[in-house]
Amino acid sequence: MADIDEERLQILMELVNKENPDLDPYVIWVICVNHLLNEHGIYGDEKVAKQLREQRNHELKYDIKVI
Repeated sequence: MADIDEERLQILMELVNKENPDLDPYVIWVICVNHLLNEHGIYGDEKVAKQLREQRNHELKYDIKVI
């Protein structure tokens, strides 16, 4: 796994927090780490991500909840 630049992570977290102060700190951390991993090419295959989002959205159409 790629090493995370802690200084860059802190900067990104501060920026995200300024833009979205209501977000939970853990969510901010996840967003920022994901961004850094994308920069390293760990994630980032947008075609695969798009397919997964479309599959998820399709499956959500048929999600029936009985209360």
